Amino acid sequence: MTARKFSARGVAVAAIVSVGLLSGCTATGWVAEAPPAAGVQAQTEALQKARNIMFVVDDSGEGVLLGAISSVDPAKVTGIRYTPQLPDGSAGSEDSIDFTADLPINGAVTLGGPDLVVSNDELTPGRLADVTIEFEGAAPLSLKVPVYSAEHEDYAQAWSDAVEG
Repeated sequence: MTARKFSARGVAVAAIVSVGLLSGCTATGWVAEAPPAAGVQAQTEALQKARNIMFVVDDSGEGVLLGAISSVDPAKVTGIRYTPQLPDGSAGSEDSIDFTADLPINGAVTLGGPDLVVSNDELTPGRLADVTIEFEGAAPLSLKVPVYSAEHEDYAQAWSDAVEG
């Protein structure tokens, strides 16, 4: 009977310890992380932010720049420059997109559509491009962004809407 008593006591102690350990896993709360996005993210010290930035192009380099730019304080986007990555990993020719936008306090602008169409045969799906977003009176924001195929099911419609109208 003594062996059973110690055995039952051991099980009870183990159960109490287990409950304490399991409840300790959530004592500080669970914080959900944002799911990974297809494009890239970056922000300046002045809190201008670029979110989910990417190119979507066809095999000839006809495409569109997608994503969003936001700012905590009022800001003005004055232009966007980009340099495609070549097959050997070196930089191609720098090009620009004539794009401006005024961002109000805590405002954002969505990138896409005919205003952000590009035509550059050095932009190739599967490679990267260096993108620099320029702001009036503030530091530029530089990112290394992916180049996706216009045939990708998630981006085909955005490409078609921008390029084919």
